[in-house]
Amino acid sequence: MTAEEFMALPEDSYRGYELVRGKLTRVSEPDPKPYHGHRIIHIGYLISKYLENHPIAYISGESSVLLARDPDTVRSPDVFVTRNDNLPPHYDGEIDITPDLVIEVRSPSERPGILRAKMADYFAAGTSLLWVVDRRTRTVTIHRPASPAVVLATGTDRLTGDPVLPGFSCTLDELFR
Repeated sequence: MTAEEFMALPEDSYRGYELVRGKLTRVSEPDPKPYHGHRIIHIGYLISKYLENHPIAYISGESSVLLARDPDTVRSPDVFVTRNDNLPPHYDGEIDITPDLVIEVRSPSERPGILRAKMADYFAAGTSLLWVVDRRTRTVTIHRPASPAVVLATGTDRLTGDPVLPGFSCTLDELFR
C-alpha cells in the first residue's frame, strides 16, 4: 500500500492505524482513554504557549506524517513539532513533513517493541529529539539518535526542548499537572 492509498482509506471505528513499510498496521487502542487525550492536549498547550513568543516551529497532534517511501511508512505521533526552517515552502498541512521533535504518550497497552520500531522510523527519517511520556511512572524518557536515553523521574526535573525548541522548559510537575 502507498501513502496515498493509506490516506484515502475510509475512516472506521478503529482509529489506531499506521502504514509500516507498505503494510496497514494496528498500533494503538481503538479508543484511547481520556487521560491519554488530556495529556496530549496539555503537552500541546505547553509547547504552543512557548511558540506564541517564539514562532519558530509548527506543532500538530495525532496527525499522519510520511517517514519513508518505497515501501511507504506513515506514522501518527501523539504530538510533533517541525521547525519552520524544515517546512516545505508554503506548507499546506500535507503529510510529507519530517518532525524534528516527536512526543509519544505511552498507552498502557503499548508494547515496548512497537515503541522501539516507531522510534527507529522517526530517527531514520531525520527526527532529532523524541520524548516518551509515561503517566503511570510519571517519567519522561528523552531519546536522541546515537545517544543513550535520559530519564526524568522527579517532579522538579526540567524537560527542555533543545535544540529543537531553544529555551523551552517545564518541570515534570508542570507536565503532569
